[in-house]
Amino acid sequence: MRAPTDHVSLAQTSPWLLRRPASLGEALLWSLIIAVCLRAFSFSTTGLDWDESFYVVIAQRWLAGSVPYAELWDIRPMGVPAMFALGTWLVGDGLLAARLEALLAVAGTAALLCVFLDRFTGMRPAGLLAALFYLAYMTRPEGLAANTEVFNNFAVTAASFLLAGELIARPAATRPGPMFAASLLLGIGLQFKYVIIPECVALCGTVLIWQLVAGASIRRTAGLAAVAMAGGLLPTLGATLYFWWAGALQDYLDATLRANVAYLAEPLTFATAVERLRYGLLPIAGLLVWPFALAVLARRWEVGRRTKIVCLWLAIWLVAACVDVVLPLKFWKHYFNALIPPLCLMAGLALTWLTSGVTSGPTSGLIHRRAAGAAVATQVGAARLMVAGIVLTLIPAVAQMIKHAANSRSILRQNVPLAISERIEAGGSNNRDVYVYNYDPLVYAYARSAPPSRYVLGIELADFTASAGITAEVEISRILATEPRWIVVAEPSPYKFGPEVWRELEGALRNYKRDSTFQETDYIQPPIEVSLWRRRESPGD
Repeated sequence: MRAPTDHVSLAQTSPWLLRRPASLGEALLWSLIIAVCLRAFSFSTTGLDWDESFYVVIAQRWLAGSVPYAELWDIRPMGVPAMFALGTWLVGDGLLAARLEALLAVAGTAALLCVFLDRFTGMRPAGLLAALFYLAYMTRPEGLAANTEVFNNFAVTAASFLLAGELIARPAATRPGPMFAASLLLGIGLQFKYVIIPECVALCGTVLIWQLVAGASIRRTAGLAAVAMAGGLLPTLGATLYFWWAGALQDYLDATLRANVAYLAEPLTFATAVERLRYGLLPIAGLLVWPFALAVLARRWEVGRRTKIVCLWLAIWLVAACVDVVLPLKFWKHYFNALIPPLCLMAGLALTWLTSGVTSGPTSGLIHRRAAGAAVATQVGAARLMVAGIVLTLIPAVAQMIKHAANSRSILRQNVPLAISERIEAGGSNNRDVYVYNYDPLVYAYARSAPPSRYVLGIELADFTASAGITAEVEISRILATEPRWIVVAEPSPYKFGPEVWRELEGALRNYKRDSTFQETDYIQPPIEVSLWRRRESPGD
């Protein structure tokens, strides 16, 4: 059966907005407006993700002269902290800078998704739907935090847009310029997080293989491969040269190579993997049906060459993103954000395609058969199908927004790390005497205090000592021996430290008094009580 001839039968009677070709600037403007409305209330909300807090701390200390890896250890690349450093320098507030940059990345990705389908399929409603779905699903708490996937989605989507355009327009004559630009974007993405290697290989490799199949010479294809490798490796080369210049090359190589291998080797039980898969996939369940729907529609209808290429491209992209999610073998919830761009494109394309079929004849199904000869009734049926599809797709995203609204929006919610830092400021600090034992490292940023350890995130010492290369007993004992003036402790502990560590902490706290206590809730874990302890200045203090 033949698909709707131009895929826009619904749009033919739709408003002018749906009929005009989309420009990237216009799509970005609308995406920004919607993203601000959805995300602005979260700009000062803490507790969304402590990885984000850690990046803010790295950025602040970097601006103060500390060198990442040497003085603040992590296994991830420093692309996100580098962006946060620039944003902090411009805005002043590190958390606000991070959230604003996340806003721009999400809006930019949504705009690219909109233009992607409009330009390559001629279906502007499909592009608008893809952008809407993306903005909604990235407004879940996992998407509000300025985590690596938020920025990688933009880099990968922009690269995918460039490469798909070359694949469709020039199957045997891909230009070196777009190939270099796309691979450079992917290389920048690698400096956000290394796990996008599957997308790099799959998307660039597809273009190169397509070149050969379309009749390009091996010499030309090899040249394009060299261009792609140069663009992809350039950001990594720049990062390596910087850390060599800063005197932290050995620490950088240790974190990049040894620590990442050790992290991948950390065991994960089957039960934990299943649990995390459930928490990662259920919140995006509204998008998961659309790849299957698109496959059915593509087989049922005769489609043109461009549409076939787009469907194949999206399938390759989605499979590569799935490998991206699985690759670290940890399945944290925010990893699944990598699936959302290709899923949104598939959802927008399939839903618009399905709705167009209702009004165009051969495969219009039950609605069309009942409404044959009644154009108005047919358009009403198509509109109802479209609305039903949008609502069903958005239900999981909206449910997550509502469920976690109290812990992902700042209205009437205390900023506990800020409150702790205010108590520290009132009690006095030399900006090097604060120790956050097992709580949000954002306290360091608000207090403008240098962490007493390279290992700022407690989870590195509690659960990932193999990759950190040090034990909690050794490092925490060293920190407590320095007798920091302020210690922040959360109970029940978000991290599983051993009995020896807790005994040492309890012994140390005999020389401290509780300054203040705060009740903290977030969308990830049960409520905790956060205590700020101050060292006694004298035995009677």
